[in-house]
Amino acid sequence: MGFDIMRFRIVGLLLFSLLLLAVPAAALEPDVTVNSSAEWLVAGGSGSAAITVAVQNGTAPLAGLDVAFSVDAAYGSITPASGVTDANGRATATFTPGTLSGDAPITVRVTYPDGEIIQDCLQQ
Repeated sequence: MGFDIMRFRIVGLLLFSLLLLAVPAAALEPDVTVNSSAEWLVAGGSGSAAITVAVQNGTAPLAGLDVAFSVDAAYGSITPASGVTDANGRATATFTPGTLSGDAPITVRVTYPDGEIIQDCLQQ
């Protein structure tokens, strides 16, 4: 009888330990948001917009992640094409419109240390 109670406690403790390990792994779900400093720009104009990606894990910013920015060249250019998130989990590039009018699809790809890539798109 005493052996069964001991085994039950050990199994219970192991299950509890596994639960503690699983909760932080689930909490690592990244949150990527992309914003523009301008609501709209004029094709062929002299304006530009700061495109900012913010990467967080819950409320904690994720620093040191590789970020790639791209846009269809017909709609304009974006510089720099890549960067790294800062201590606030942010990376910024500048979009300058070309002469083609329309919504410019700006794509942002964030690469995590494990190789996972999260992609988001902003229409400028």
